[in-house]
Amino acid sequence: MAFYVRLRKLREDSAMAQYSFCADEQEAGEAVIDKHSGEVTVTRALSGTTGEALGMRAAARLRTEWRRGPMPDATEWAS
Repeated sequence: MAFYVRLRKLREDSAMAQYSFCADEQEAGEAVIDKHSGEVTVTRALSGTTGEALGMRAAARLRTEWRRGPMPDATEWAS
């Protein structure tokens, strides 16, 4: 099964960055990454099994971006 997840930064400060993520425009989830530890928390999950999978992929993408350096305004995951 293929996945596409768009992530867009909602806000950022010295401790965290908050992102919305979605596969379409109908429903969006949210996730926060701790910029010191790289820990990601999904604060608003999407419904259903596919929603859980999208949240996991969004979290993985945020950790990848965190390792690279400054958090981007937008990014995506595709598989």
